[in-house]
Formats: sequence, structure tokens, C-alpha cells
Amino acid sequence: MEKMIGNFKEDGRLPEGFLASLEKLQVVAMCGVSGSGKTYLSKLLEIFGFKRISSDEIIWDRYGDSFPDMPDYQKMEIFQSSWKILTESLCRSLEEGSRVVVDATMCKLSKRNEIRSICRKHYASLGFIYMEVPFETLEKRLEGRKGLGANDQIVGSRQLEEYFSNFERPSGECDVSRIYQ
Repeated sequence: MEKMIGNFKEDGRLPEGFLASLEKLQVVAMCGVSGSGKTYLSKLLEIFGFKRISSDEIIWDRYGDSFPDMPDYQKMEIFQSSWKILTESLCRSLEEGSRVVVDATMCKLSKRNEIRSICRKHYASLGFIYMEVPFETLEKRLEGRKGLGANDQIVGSRQLEEYFSNFERPSGECDVSRIYQ
């Protein structure tokens, strides 16, 4: 059964006991729609010794600001190749003994299961954090994006609706904790 960690505080502080709940984990994998706060939380975890692997940064490093203007079929190919790079980087990091936070949407159960499989193969303890955010909040957050970098990519209304409706929310996954916002 999923655990409910709590709400982010209005000033962005973590829920009480949050860091203690991650103490025994080698891998924390973020899960949530664009604009849900995955990168914000992942960057906080970097401060506490986690190595951050970001799907958005993998794409930005290779394609920069040309990515948003690419046709959808090409974006899909890029998403798939960046996922491969992300999982290979996770494997290398685990082999080096690093604690890792995976900053990616994990929008499909199959992606979460692939991360689970990698962690089992490397005997790494894993926890997912599902950032549950109402659609209206996501819209407001994404309106402020300017497209100035990997973590500031513009997501239009139509695209957000598609992401939100196609997102496979964790249900009955015992290694998932929720943070409500």
C-alpha cells in the first residue's frame, strides 16, 4: 500500500520526517506530471548527497532549445533514447555505490517497473515519490516557464492536458509515497 508523506509547506519546506523516511534508500525515483515539483525536490536531495539523473537535462544537453520545435514523432524517439541513457547512467551510478535520485516523470507503470528491475539487479533499495498536484496548479506553474533551460521547458495547455490524462497514476504500488501539493 502507498504511504502518504504529506504536503509541501507553503514556503517550500519538506514535510516533517521526510528526509528520515529516505535514510535507508539508495535510489529515490520521482514520479509526476510536468510542473509537479520533481526537479525542485530532486535538487534538494542533491544537497543531501544524492546524485541526480534528469531526463530533461539529458535531452537539453543533446538538443537544447531546438527540442520543443521538433515534430512529435521525433520527440517520441528522443524520449526513448534519453530513457535508455538515463537507465544506463543509473546502472553505472549504482555500480559506483552512489545514492541516486531519478528526476523523470515515470508516467507509465512499465517505466517504474524497469527502474524496479534495475534496482533489484543491483541490490539497491528503492522508493518512488509521487508528486500529486491538481491540474489547475500545474497550469499556473507552467505558465511561468520561458524555455530558458532543461528545467524551464515550455509545456502548452494541449500538451499538459495530454500528459495529465495519459499519466498512469501509481495505484497499489507498495514502494510509492505520495506528496500532495
